[in-house]
Amino acid sequence: MNWRWYFFIGAILTAISFFLAWASMPCDKDERAAFGIKMDWPGTVLIVSGLILIVFSFTASPGAPRGWKTPYIPASFCAGTVILGLAIWWEGWMAEQPLLPVEIFKVKMFPAVVGAMFMQYGGLGIFLLYSTY
Repeated sequence: MNWRWYFFIGAILTAISFFLAWASMPCDKDERAAFGIKMDWPGTVLIVSGLILIVFSFTASPGAPRGWKTPYIPASFCAGTVILGLAIWWEGWMAEQPLLPVEIFKVKMFPAVVGAMFMQYGGLGIFLLYSTY
């Protein structure tokens, strides 16, 4: 066995976990249809892509040739900010069933929790970047 088996074992365990989850988890499609619950795919794509671009700009900037002066770093940050702005617009005014309804932000201290989760997501990216060196 060589070093490649480290990845093969992970892939095999992932495949086994996927199959067991698929075989054992009940389908709730009928229940969701009965309640009229729909997935907000545009909101999902906007939120995830915006967060990925912003976190990428922060985590890739130390390794970029000229830091924040490297063109793709501020471009990815700006693109992520614009996409998150589109996500706020979509979730607030356009989505039939938003992932993050505006009413949830009326809960006391919830905006602070969202900010903390945003920073934790970025911290995870930084941890993953520096733990591979």
